Amino acid sequence: MQGKIKLLTLLLFLLYALYPSQVHAASMDWGGCVSSEGVATLNCIPIIFKNIVNWALILSGVTALFFVIISGTRYIRSGGDQEKIKGARETLTYAIIGLVIILLSFAIINFISYVTQVPCIKQFGFGNCT
Repeated sequence: MQGKIKLLTLLLFLLYALYPSQVHAASMDWGGCVSSEGVATLNCIPIIFKNIVNWALILSGVTALFFVIISGTRYIRSGGDQEKIKGARETLTYAIIGLVIILLSFAIINFISYVTQVPCIKQFGFGNCT
């Protein structure tokens, strides 16, 4: 029963988070890539890629946080069973490693940008480094 409730909660959250909002789409900055007829051009590819990467990072961060919470719950409910404690610790370890990798990806790009003195690599697009 608890598994079904968790699955339903996750599905409802994903439905809400991934449901395209007309207000959000209307307020997005498309950077002039949409033609006067309202048709997307090839100049929209970097903007779409940027949005996909941003959503992927948000989703991965939320997923890692979800696994931190799940591992804490599993650790509390282990009842002293060493196998359950070991599983909870492994889940927590992998979730924290995932969060560190997510944060390091930003730090690495900023470090490369600082060392090479090329700030445009932090932005997506075809013509940013002109």
